[in-house]
Amino acid sequence: ADVGVAATDASPATIALADVVIARGGMKAVGEAITISRQARRVLRQNLVFSVAYNVLALGLAVGGTVPPLAAAGAMAASSLMVIANAGRLRVPLQR
Repeated sequence: ADVGVAATDASPATIALADVVIARGGMKAVGEAITISRQARRVLRQNLVFSVAYNVLALGLAVGGTVPPLAAAGAMAASSLMVIANAGRLRVPLQR
């Protein structure tokens, strides 16, 4: 097994060894946790792809002198805000 799951009414030893302890919702919560982790992985990959693509493009433009330093700094801040906003989608409740 990759992940150990225990309920709060399990023995203390089981809870101590578990990677995840379910406080409420029973086994239904396990499926929900898997869905949330998959969604988080998708958003993480999106953010990594966007960040790498932006930095490669911005670095090329900045080195070439096409973009003034102040504009490059502003664009960098904007890209960080976009990554944070994309990660904020994880706060939206799951569609059932």
